[in-house]
Amino acid sequence: MITLDKIANVKKFEVSETEVFILLANTDLKKYNFEQKSSELLKTNISNFVLFNGYLFCQQKSDSDIIILESNGKEACRFEGAYNLCHKNQNENEFLLITCTVDTVQQLILVDSNLDLTNLASKIYGYTNTNKWIYAFKDVIYSIDVYSGKQQWQFSINDFNIQDFTPDGSKIFTTGNFVLIESNEKKLLCMAISTGEFKWLNESIASGWSLANGKLYGTYGKYIVEIDLATGNEIRNYSFENSSEMPGFNAMYKLWASKKRIVCVDTENEGIEGSGVVRILNTDNFDTMNIISTEEMIIGTDSNVQMVNDYLCLLDFGKNLHILLLDDELLNIKNMA
Repeated sequence: MITLDKIANVKKFEVSETEVFILLANTDLKKYNFEQKSSELLKTNISNFVLFNGYLFCQQKSDSDIIILESNGKEACRFEGAYNLCHKNQNENEFLLITCTVDTVQQLILVDSNLDLTNLASKIYGYTNTNKWIYAFKDVIYSIDVYSGKQQWQFSINDFNIQDFTPDGSKIFTTGNFVLIESNEKKLLCMAISTGEFKWLNESIASGWSLANGKLYGTYGKYIVEIDLATGNEIRNYSFENSSEMPGFNAMYKLWASKKRIVCVDTENEGIEGSGVVRILNTDNFDTMNIISTEEMIIGTDSNVQMVNDYLCLLDFGKNLHILLLDDELLNIKNMA
């Protein structure tokens, strides 16, 4: 058991390559540097923020302005009369939506990832950083050209006689030449990203997929499933149902796979009431490399469980942010001061 260092009274956090930005309950926005193991105050009076393309889009609590900060806290520009930050991400398609009022007319600003601050304040639309936006409506999946608004292709579930597949529009992701979409029934569909051509359907009822080494890793309950990205065929699966290596493990909420390890997060530890648990597994054989528990249950949403490089950040129901460093050489977890 490893005692976690933690930051209390956290409302929201966003992780970058080298640091984590933290909004506290008292409206202070702080930056925590992984390497220096220290934090600094960037701004006060912030009610919400989004980290986008290296900039912090911050909604001020006392007025209707959205200010844009550089990572060091310096103000780059601002939108007056702006509100309703909405961050959309489809891996390669990422943009930020902002609602604002310009000359009493409500506008919707679409800020793309090729952020240009020289004209951002006057910009009322933008584009994603690829030429397509993929979404699902009812039983049809569409690809739209974001520059022209024209449809590039559509994929109808009914045309392929796929049974019991209701696309989950919030679980579409792209990788290389493929677009993958989960269904509400926990099936995974793969199509060619350029044409919408059907590639494969996997019915292993897993979810929370993560890509490593040309393979996809998903989870359901106490099971991990490994499938081949090119074919969708299952390579292996593993159950921790009766494993002595997984005591107290209730059900995996989320996992991340890499060349060497799989990081599994369970929002609730079955063995310790009211706590959460993280387990580090060997990718080659699924052996347990390390186990760590949190004092309170982990909040099971994507925004509250984030990982980048070797850093894992978790927010529990006590509003405590746990910052962990995963060390490949030592094959264990080191606490951050």
